[in-house]
Amino acid sequence: MSATTIAARLEKTYARIQKERMRDMPLLNRKLRVEAVGFRDWGAQAAIGVLVTPWFMNLMLVSTQREAWGDLPVGSQVQHPFPSGSYEFIVGEEARIGRYQMCSLFSPMFEFEDQAAAVATADAVMSALL
Repeated sequence: MSATTIAARLEKTYARIQKERMRDMPLLNRKLRVEAVGFRDWGAQAAIGVLVTPWFMNLMLVSTQREAWGDLPVGSQVQHPFPSGSYEFIVGEEARIGRYQMCSLFSPMFEFEDQAAAVATADAVMSALL
């Protein structure tokens, strides 16, 4: 699975989560929408990028191999080194994505005036990270 495919799958999955599970939650910034930003290959078997949603912004590390990371319990913490430093990720899982690792950047998202501001921040995160 390519980084582009992963980004599209994240957008589709989290847009559905917004409509189904998050629909009536008061923590949604209604000025924002789900968008995968800056996804690219990371190592031989993963993609990394930022997922912007109306309720969070996370750095997401998603395996290109759907069955990967099965030995990591959901909720466990994993450290990953990057050029800008080492960051802690938490293992999560969604049926349409499989296991992934996330590093929280913002939650909730009320400090963002609009989608452009959130995406600019996500782009800055990716530039600073790598």
